[in-house]
Amino acid sequence: MSEERRDELLIGLALDALDSDADIREAEELVSSDPEAAATLRRYRAAAAELASAYETAPPPELKKSVMRRIGSAAVPPTPLHPHQRSYRRTAWLMTAVAAVSLAVAIPAVTVSISQHNRMGESPGGPGAPDITAAYDEVTRLLTTPGTTVRSERTSDGRGSLALVVSDAASDDNVVIARDLPELADDRIYQLWSLDSEGSPTSAGIMDEGEDRTRFAVGVDVASAVAVTDEPTGGSDSPTTEPVVVLATER
Repeated sequence: MSEERRDELLIGLALDALDSDADIREAEELVSSDPEAAATLRRYRAAAAELASAYETAPPPELKKSVMRRIGSAAVPPTPLHPHQRSYRRTAWLMTAVAAVSLAVAIPAVTVSISQHNRMGESPGGPGAPDITAAYDEVTRLLTTPGTTVRSERTSDGRGSLALVVSDAASDDNVVIARDLPELADDRIYQLWSLDSEGSPTSAGIMDEGEDRTRFAVGVDVASAVAVTDEPTGGSDSPTTEPVVVLATER
C-alpha cells in the first residue's frame, strides 16, 4: 500500500470522510493489523476532537475556495477513478487542509505533519505583507503537497496563537499565521522575527491584520525559532519589546 493511500484511509476514517463500505473495511483492516497505523489514527482522532471542541470560528471561506480550486486543477491520474474515489479525494483533502490550518491557529503545542511547497512574500522593508487571499492560497499550496509540517504555540496571555507552516523544500519557503494577538494602539504594529540558534533576531517583516484578527507572513526563513513583538509603525531594526509569542521551529 502506498503512503498516499495509507494517509487517505487513516485521515478519512478519523474524519468519517470515507464514503464507501470497501474503503471503510480497508481502513479498519489496516488499523487492526498495523499498530503504527492504529497509533496514527488515534492521533488524528484526538486532533479532530480538540478541533471540534476548541475552534469556534469557521475557517475563512477564501481558504475553502482556494483548496477546491487547487484540488479541481490537479492532474488527473492515468487510471480513471470510480466516482466515489473522486468524491472521497476531494472531501479528504479539503477537510484535511482546513482542519490543519484551523488546528494550528487554535490549539497550543500541536504538531501535524501533512504537506509542502511554493514561494512568495516580501522581505523586511519590502512592499509589506502579502494580500490575504494570496496568503490563503500559499497555505493551501503548502498543505496539499507532501512534506510540510504545521506547528503552533499560544501567546503569553493565552488568548492568541502563532502557527508555522514549514516546508521541506527550502529554508525560506514557509508561512507564519498569527491569530487573536492583543489589540495595539494606532501607532503600533506587530513585527515578525526569525531567531538563529543563538537567539539573535532578524526581521521577517510586518504582520498586517486580515479578517477575523488573522495575520500572515509568507516566504519566511524561520531559522531556529520565530517570535512576534509589538513595535512602532514601520517596524524596528531590532526588537524593542518582549515577544508576545515565541515558537521553536524544530528544523
